Amino acid sequence: MTFSQNPLKRLCAASLAVLCMTGAAVAQDRDGRPQVIEEIVVSGRLTQGTRAEQALSHIIVDRAQLALSPQGQLDEALKVIPGFGLFRRSAAAIANPTSQGVSLRSLGPNGAGRTLVLLDGVPMNDPFGGWVAFSRLPAALIDQARLTPGGGAGIWGNSAIAGTLRLTSRRDQGVRAEVANGRFGNAEGLLHAAFDQTPISLSVDGLRFTRGGYRVIDRAQAGPVDIPAWSDGQSGQAMINAEFGSVRATAKLGAFSENRSNGTPLAVNKTRASDASLRLYGGKIGMFSNLEAMVYGQRTVFANRFTSVDATRKIETPALDQFSVPANAYGGSLSGELALSPQAGAIIGLDGRKVEGATNELFQYVSGAFSRLRVAGGQQAFTGLFIEPYWALDPRLLLTAGLRADHWSIFGGRRIETALTGSNVFRSDRYADRSGTLANGRIGLSWQAVQDLSVRASGYSGFRVPTLNELFRPFRVGGDIIEANPNLAVEHLAGGEFGADWGSADTGLLSMTYYQVQIRNAVDNVQLSDRPGLFVPLNIVVPAGGSLAQRLNLDAIDVKGIELRGQRSLGEMLRAELSYLWSLPWVDRAKVSPALVGRRLAQTARHQGSLSVIAQLDPQTTARMDIKAQSAAFEDGLNTRRLGANITGDLRLNYRINRQLSVFGAVQNVWD
Repeated sequence: MTFSQNPLKRLCAASLAVLCMTGAAVAQDRDGRPQVIEEIVVSGRLTQGTRAEQALSHIIVDRAQLALSPQGQLDEALKVIPGFGLFRRSAAAIANPTSQGVSLRSLGPNGAGRTLVLLDGVPMNDPFGGWVAFSRLPAALIDQARLTPGGGAGIWGNSAIAGTLRLTSRRDQGVRAEVANGRFGNAEGLLHAAFDQTPISLSVDGLRFTRGGYRVIDRAQAGPVDIPAWSDGQSGQAMINAEFGSVRATAKLGAFSENRSNGTPLAVNKTRASDASLRLYGGKIGMFSNLEAMVYGQRTVFANRFTSVDATRKIETPALDQFSVPANAYGGSLSGELALSPQAGAIIGLDGRKVEGATNELFQYVSGAFSRLRVAGGQQAFTGLFIEPYWALDPRLLLTAGLRADHWSIFGGRRIETALTGSNVFRSDRYADRSGTLANGRIGLSWQAVQDLSVRASGYSGFRVPTLNELFRPFRVGGDIIEANPNLAVEHLAGGEFGADWGSADTGLLSMTYYQVQIRNAVDNVQLSDRPGLFVPLNIVVPAGGSLAQRLNLDAIDVKGIELRGQRSLGEMLRAELSYLWSLPWVDRAKVSPALVGRRLAQTARHQGSLSVIAQLDPQTTARMDIKAQSAAFEDGLNTRRLGANITGDLRLNYRINRQLSVFGAVQNVWD
């Protein structure tokens, strides 16, 4: 069962004190005895990356850790990693899908995100908007989450400007089912079944969930129009693996659907998504080994209704109805490792991706009905070539490098606005096709200085082409209008990091990384006016109490920070993990809005930290406590609306009844 918030406050506070004095283990065997879980290695760059990443900071969260997480949602489980988050502080369980872009290291968070998220090698970023539907990614169905902050374009190309999150689905044999029920109408059931009849194996995953609703407006500010933000959905996937000598093939089909409310009766959205992929890896051709090839296709259909609420929060009025936002993506990749000598080699490959999408929406709500129809969208295509050589200068010193060339294009861009009844055409824009070629690179050094101390350093560059959503789709939230910009330039990143890792699993581990990057042409929502009336340059009427902003490129934003991570076993039965991020992100240059220069980026806290304690209370009982904290931040780029510091606590208790059955209880947001 899962529970949340107030009724268990005192019990939770007592539990925290008990947990701090008791013990831990990361996992148990079938008889409930503590055991060490070895890392499951899935070959291939799509899941494990390349040797170049030895010079980068990376965090691996395995199945055993996820199984003990008090949070069922993957995005919440990964928030114990400071710097990981969505655009705003809200969790994916209640956040509008369009704000679920992944942020890392405070690198200018936005709704589209600047992080590439992969599940079994297939991009999970929405083809149209770049956000991620985390509701289809329950932590219990993930085998491993491998997070690499930084690294630039590397072997990934577009969208990985802030880093990559690589997820692998569970593949352990047998049948596993989990059912949870809790407060606020929260219920979830999931199934994982895998069968191996070598050389063929099959796995099936299923998820069904309902969330009765969380209030998104403080009770002191809420009015009659405010209701809990609820969601209801399901997802499933089937995977077939086959072995042909040294070559392994994986075919996968996945589907997802979700309906949700955003906290008022009329503000609702729905998502429908499906994908298919085929992956081959292993084998050798000539001098090339570790060959890997993949093709995939994705289809999403999104619908979203925006509304405005009056000052008394008694009346809700439709503002924009995106009744259909279809998007498709197709892609593939091919790579292999070339051995040049026993000490040197290179990863060589190519990849490509095509995206198409459009929004169909009703707007200009007058006299109880929408009066206009807007169709806006376009297409994008990406092709890339990359090479990443490596040299073992001696058994303890590894030098890596990388070069990547990409060609991108944006075409078929359009925005057409017509009367909903009649034949009047108010706007019919066809945007000029654009394209370009980019070169990016990285270089890294990894040195095992002594047995328990390794040092790493790297420099890199990257890019991100704005999404179709940013280029072509305007939208409105309440009285606030955000206008699209088909002329947005490509974002460019240049940066580097230096780090050291000390210790061992027996003595404890400590990792430190200093990083500094600059993003040029960073896309941001820049406010143009908060005065009611016609804004002549864009020919848009600003409503009373509202504002007008547009997606524009800021000349440069700078971010520097320090990451610290440590873990230590405190006796045989207790384990503690501590993480901290200090970051300083600010606008360095912004000709389009000089008032932003020197301001801290919106939604970024200077200090973020977490503490996890895992305790083995007895052979059958395991407990985990997570505490997460962050300092104050700002809601807006001008730093006028302050978000206070906060601290949250989550608890989970697992009890294994026998080899086949266990129960758990979880409390989220202990201090409300």
